[in-house]
Amino acid sequence: MFLTLLVLFFCWSTPVEPVCSPVEEGQQTNLSKVVNTNSCSSQGLVSWRAGGSEVAQCVTLGCAARYSVLSVDLSSTLTISSVSRTDPFNMETRWAISPCGGDPITVCDRLQVYALPENPSCTVREEPDSGDTRSVTVSCSTSKVYPRAECRFYSKTDNGDSVQINNQITYSHPEISGTPVYYRSECSVTVEVKDLGEGTHRFTGYIYPGVTGGYTLVGGSDGDKTVTLSFPQASHSCDPQMVQGYFTEESSTCTCSLSSVGYPRGTAQWYQGDQRVGSGGILVVTHDRASSDQKTYTCEGESSLGRKTGSTLTQNFAFLYKDSVVVESTSDTINICDNNNNNYQVQVTCRISKENVNPAPSFSFSHDGATYDVPQSGTVSGDGGSYQRQTSLSPDAGGGKYQVFCRVTNTVTNTRDFADTFITFQ
Repeated sequence: MFLTLLVLFFCWSTPVEPVCSPVEEGQQTNLSKVVNTNSCSSQGLVSWRAGGSEVAQCVTLGCAARYSVLSVDLSSTLTISSVSRTDPFNMETRWAISPCGGDPITVCDRLQVYALPENPSCTVREEPDSGDTRSVTVSCSTSKVYPRAECRFYSKTDNGDSVQINNQITYSHPEISGTPVYYRSECSVTVEVKDLGEGTHRFTGYIYPGVTGGYTLVGGSDGDKTVTLSFPQASHSCDPQMVQGYFTEESSTCTCSLSSVGYPRGTAQWYQGDQRVGSGGILVVTHDRASSDQKTYTCEGESSLGRKTGSTLTQNFAFLYKDSVVVESTSDTINICDNNNNNYQVQVTCRISKENVNPAPSFSFSHDGATYDVPQSGTVSGDGGSYQRQTSLSPDAGGGKYQVFCRVTNTVTNTRDFADTFITFQ
């Protein structure tokens, strides 16, 4: 059953009609079809038909054609010396051959006749043409063509390869009065600048007769101008200025501005991710003590071409909160008589929470009014929540009560905080 249906399906398929290569008006072409004339009578071997009319015939004694532009030979080849749509008849029709006076066999379902475009040209137009360009339209036209023209468009950026523009093409085909008919065809395509991208763009258009393979019959026409597109260039500055990449005041006003307006003209904008922030290129950055998030913003040049990052700003504040330093010792009272080691030492730890200082500070120690030692970086505490530095204290001969000071310094702002503790050696 399946095989039967499959056979029927192929039987019902529509046969493909023979197609001949398109021919330019006024040029020569040959139509040929191999047929078997062995069983023909001597009176009729083959006849050629154009449309519904017989135009040439071959018998045993020779061949003859109705029109001087036609010639035919016994090998079943018909030559048209000058293809025309008017004289002596419209040859843009179906051509067939009848062997032995039998049914006609189609050689060409329809002979395609064309006239190459005259005076083809292409123009490039920016829209709007005011420096705020959002799109580019490429248009090509011809003063005379047949049949109605078709078009292809290509763009080339800088020294890159030509790329076909696949956007929708619009056409108009005003008819030129007279016989045979011709057309003044026009076509255009529009591309948004964001799809073109940055660079110098050159455009080429092909306008050609709408026949099979028409694109191969013509050369391209370059647009009358190039279009150079560039992103606006943006960068930022802050007041007060940042120090070593940190804000040192509770708030700062940062301005995103253009060093180059670009083409099409653009503006400077602040963004956080894809969200526009600030107003008119102004962004006020404020220190939020309750939040440790370091937000990142980008200063961008923006136009119809798109967005381009000029500089990046991280909301990173340098600070050192007062009364946030803690000094601890392993013991605050030591009985040196109980220890046979004359080098008895007490370990002193100076600590500050990360929530109270940024960036990591330096630490210095002093005791009893002595000069502070050389500032040193601390280490991160075991729980990761603090910075700290440790030192050891040994008593002088005879012991005594010692006051140990710790000085914590913000390495960016140079602000300081202090704390102390007392240790008694007795």
